[in-house]
Amino acid sequence: KHVLVDRARETVPISGTKIRGDAYRYWRYLMPGAKARLAKRIVLVGPESTGKTTLARRLAEHFRTAWVPEYGRFLSEGKSLSGTEWTTGEFEHIADVQNRLEDELSYSANRVLVCDTDSWATGIWHRRYMGKRSGKVDSFAKTRRHDLYLLTTPDVPFVDDGLRDGERIRDDMFHWFRDALDAEQLPYRILSGSYDSRFEAAKKAVESILMNSKGIFVGIPEHTKVCS
Repeated sequence: KHVLVDRARETVPISGTKIRGDAYRYWRYLMPGAKARLAKRIVLVGPESTGKTTLARRLAEHFRTAWVPEYGRFLSEGKSLSGTEWTTGEFEHIADVQNRLEDELSYSANRVLVCDTDSWATGIWHRRYMGKRSGKVDSFAKTRRHDLYLLTTPDVPFVDDGLRDGERIRDDMFHWFRDALDAEQLPYRILSGSYDSRFEAAKKAVESILMNSKGIFVGIPEHTKVCS
């Protein structure tokens, strides 16, 4: 026998109509697959040593969400020990793994997923190390959707961590990124100034992406678990 439970929706105050009206306000009621699909994807790009990784972590902590690390960084640590030259095949591998990391972590996203690079940026780094763009590397980014790129400027001190060697071309790298973003008409904001000012500008940019239909930012509940 059919028994109607909680018809007034007082115990579980949600409905399909409410979710369709503002999925981000009712995020906790969504299934993981829906969250992975709907999460806004924010990508940090820019020259070496401009605070991207620190900013990605800081944004993820602020918005209580997951962030995607830069796989190429881990691969670089291994190559620094072997002393071998980069190959196009390795950049294809980096782009592929970066996509898979992003998709896996999107299931843990809390409205927004912060990415410390993406497969599109891998194509720019291929130009940096190989002297030209690669159609195969770029193909990994063709079907990807990202809602906003945050491009960091090289007006902060260069920190040599033993792996970085691009201090002299940081300005060139910034222009490569900006020109490519403009050419492909990708949405982006430029972050400059102190690390704190970059964070504040990035935070406001993400909040604007998360605005609901009434133009009101729906804050992240304090009880939301931080994902890593």
